[in-house]
Amino acid sequence: MRTSFLAFAITMSVTMLFHFVYAIRKKQQISKYVAGIHITAFFTLISYIITLFTLNERIARLFYGLYFIGIDCLLMAFADFVLVFTEEQFKRQPTKSIRTAAGIIAFLDTCAFIANAVSGNASQSPSFTLSQYSVNGHFISWLVSYRIGFIFHSVFDYSLAILIAFILGKKAISAKPFYRNKFIALGALFLLVMFFNLSFMIFSVTFRFSILMYSISVIGVTHLTFLIIPKEISAKIKLIIAENINNAVICFDISGKCIFMNRLAKEIFETEENCLKFYREYNALGKDFIKKREKLTKGGSTRTFIVFANRLRDSKDRKIGTYMKFEDITEEERQLEAEKYRATHDELTGLLNRRCFFKYAEDEIRQHPEIARFFICMNVRNFRLANDIFGEKFCNEFLKKIAATLTRITSCDTLLGRISGGKFAILIKKAEFEQNSFLSEIEKSQIETSTVKYRFDINMGIYDVNDPHESAASMFDKASLALKRIKDDYERSVEYYNEALMEQLIREKQIISRFDTAIAEGQFSMFLQPQVSSSTLKIVGAEALVRWYDTSEDVMIPPGEFVPVLEKTGFIYRLDKFIWEEAVKKLADWGGRGIDFYIAVNISAKDFYYLDIYKTFTELVTKYGVNPRMLKLEITETVLMQDFNMHSKILARLQEFGFCIEMDDFGSGYSSLNVLKNIKMDVLKIDMAFLKQTENVNKSTMILDSIVKMAKRLGMTIITEGVENEYQVDFLKRIGCDIFQGYFYSKPVSVAAFEEMYTEGTN
Repeated sequence: MRTSFLAFAITMSVTMLFHFVYAIRKKQQISKYVAGIHITAFFTLISYIITLFTLNERIARLFYGLYFIGIDCLLMAFADFVLVFTEEQFKRQPTKSIRTAAGIIAFLDTCAFIANAVSGNASQSPSFTLSQYSVNGHFISWLVSYRIGFIFHSVFDYSLAILIAFILGKKAISAKPFYRNKFIALGALFLLVMFFNLSFMIFSVTFRFSILMYSISVIGVTHLTFLIIPKEISAKIKLIIAENINNAVICFDISGKCIFMNRLAKEIFETEENCLKFYREYNALGKDFIKKREKLTKGGSTRTFIVFANRLRDSKDRKIGTYMKFEDITEEERQLEAEKYRATHDELTGLLNRRCFFKYAEDEIRQHPEIARFFICMNVRNFRLANDIFGEKFCNEFLKKIAATLTRITSCDTLLGRISGGKFAILIKKAEFEQNSFLSEIEKSQIETSTVKYRFDINMGIYDVNDPHESAASMFDKASLALKRIKDDYERSVEYYNEALMEQLIREKQIISRFDTAIAEGQFSMFLQPQVSSSTLKIVGAEALVRWYDTSEDVMIPPGEFVPVLEKTGFIYRLDKFIWEEAVKKLADWGGRGIDFYIAVNISAKDFYYLDIYKTFTELVTKYGVNPRMLKLEITETVLMQDFNMHSKILARLQEFGFCIEMDDFGSGYSSLNVLKNIKMDVLKIDMAFLKQTENVNKSTMILDSIVKMAKRLGMTIITEGVENEYQVDFLKRIGCDIFQGYFYSKPVSVAAFEEMYTEGTN
């Protein structure tokens, strides 16, 4: 027994040394506390082993004392370890006084055992006495007899033991269930050691087997702290993670048996047999890694998964099983499809958007060039105005109804797109397009609410597709060009594209591109058309007109060809300003030569938006020293009506400065009399075309006579333009017209020709 005990005790000592080194090398926060337990346990065990090798009682008492001191240190080290292990030191750190008291008690206990060891009379030892235990004359061990002083040691040790048990028990109760087992395991190990220790004391066994239990428990603490508990917690955490990740997970061992299936996997396969059937199909492929898209049923609905199958291998690259992961990408697919739809379709109407419509149209035409098609640009007239008046919601409802109607009345082979605002594009087979019925169905799309009743007008520009290689954007531009032809014509709703429209567009672009060069090179020139006094039949002035001689083509471009283009693009203000300055310079020249003619110039609507009209004219006459009465300013009623308040104020200021304001094209609009009522005009200019625009000449002459008399009563001078024959001259004289202008006297001529004819005594 003695030999076995010693062999086991020495083995435990060596084992504790190895565990001590292991704990230190872990380099964790708790490592030094585990190492502290090992070193105190080692010291305690070695002290006891030495007592088994000595026959000297005093030496035996010394090492027994060291053994009991080691027990104190071991329990104190264990208490420190437990405080760190349970993290109680961070919440309720013992006060300094308690630690000091424990240290003092341990010190006093140590002193008592040292005194017990050095006592000369063993029978008078205060703590314990020893006696030899021999068998057949062979020493076996020392037997301990406890005295009154040992009670102090026992109370201290068991107080520490109770404290440790209390801390572990409290923590086991308060900890979350997931972590509770680690405190229960450590507490159970500690209680088991205390139980053996108490049993050995009660039954007074020969050898102190409790010290071996201390050693075993210390080694057990190391394994619990660094191996068993972390692995158990890690395994639980991994299991929880596997159960709660968003992917289905299945694991199979080397034989193909399912060893793990998380919750999501069970929802997919329901039974292990279904799972194994799926695994066999993948395993038959014989690959270490497989990634594949699969449609599987989950919760009664078919969903899309990316399946990852991986062979599991150990550290020596040996196959140990298979891991399968199922990544549900159903929602990602739906979102991707939704994003694709939003990228290719108009969000409001559900029709194709501009980019996608053009692409699909080109693909369709080029794939089937033999099919005759129309490319249609359909527009809701004045859509922006309706949107401002009735609100976005009302107009959006109409657009959705238009889209629904187009979808209903066309086949699936017809491409439909919303380009912008109230503009749609349609690519339709000629055989399926019947213009009247198509428009009739669209007209039925009109909507009404309890508060809004508004009829939308729909226009269509149609291009006959004849070149399959032409871009869709070009086709749309041509259909849009046809649409522009009926922009302001409320009697027509459909226009077909023809090459004349494109030629006109090209011509307009050429005019715009050449304009800057023409201005810079002086290709524009001022022409004058004389104005004749009805009483003296002599020239009193002229209207300034513009002519463009294109030097690059050596041709004269008619005003009717370039003026509307410049009006539309807004460039007209630059040309007008040029003519104004030419007129003022000529007036200054005439004034210096004693020629008393005036010049009338025209003001367009765009001039008011691009120029400061008042500043421009006043600076011009001031710069060249011209009497403002000699520069007549002609303005049409249409120009005034675009911003009546602003324009009327500007004209009033010009009149105050001395300019003469003429109202041109009187009677061409709808509010001429209202204009005369609100603005003081100096001159009223009537076009003789007024008489040609009606079959009832008698009524027209009566109206013209009334207009002249009304203007005379308002103190206005009457100019009549478009005079072409002597009969008109006689009639206009009778009704009181003051000045004539027209081909009967002269067509517009160059300034040089005008001066040659009318300033050299030939007037």
